[in-house]
Amino acid sequence: MSDINKRLHFKDLIDKMNFAYDNEFYFETVWLAYSLIEGRVDSALNKSGGYTGRRLFGDKLEALIGRVPVDLNLKRMPGYDNVLSDVRAWKDKRNNLMHSLADSIITGEALESECLSVAQNGKDLARKMLNYGNDLRNLVSRI
Repeated sequence: MSDINKRLHFKDLIDKMNFAYDNEFYFETVWLAYSLIEGRVDSALNKSGGYTGRRLFGDKLEALIGRVPVDLNLKRMPGYDNVLSDVRAWKDKRNNLMHSLADSIITGEALESECLSVAQNGKDLARKMLNYGNDLRNLVSRI
């Protein structure tokens, strides 16, 4: 996909995520945030040496977290390690929400409240990851 098409694709996903959130479609917000965040994790892995491990998001995220202290460009992005730790916590919260929903452990207002929380956090983290993705692209292009 060309850079222009990627930008349009991400803009479309961001617009859909914002629309979903603004209209209280919190499950959709969570999935769109997840898509954006995973896309930025994949891109960072590709820009820092590639990745050939399992395609599970958690595995990819852990691989990226492990690279931050040793990769020259990743180290040059202040706060990136903290945002990745926040993404890890969000991923676990999102997984718990989905499994609780599937197992009928959470329902009604508790479900709505938890989904809103995960959606808000995911939306914020997606934006941060997109910003760091742009920073990393600019760092790599200078080399």
